[in-house]
Amino acid sequence: MLRELIERKSADLADPTQLGRQWNELQKLRSKLKKKVDTKASKGRKIRYVVHSSLVNFMAPVPLSWNDSAMDDLFRSLFVEAGEESIQGTSTFISVIEEQFHSPIEVF
Repeated sequence: MLRELIERKSADLADPTQLGRQWNELQKLRSKLKKKVDTKASKGRKIRYVVHSSLVNFMAPVPLSWNDSAMDDLFRSLFVEAGEESIQGTSTFISVIEEQFHSPIEVF
């Protein structure tokens, strides 16, 4: 009985395509049994993280200290045009901004 089993198994090995199929099946079984573990990643030696797509290229706000002349230049370039009527139209808006920043804005 043992001899028949050995002959049957060795008879299948003569066909190269069958041999290749058996080899592939054995490799699949081995890969299922053996887990891929990074042995150098244990004990805190490797950082594990997940990338959040919404946070890619995120930058926290940087606090800026504005001096008076820089604030004046900013508001002048944003809200004041060359005409005198545009200066009068923005005076209420500028007064609201002055209250928020607690400093007067000079308009030329």
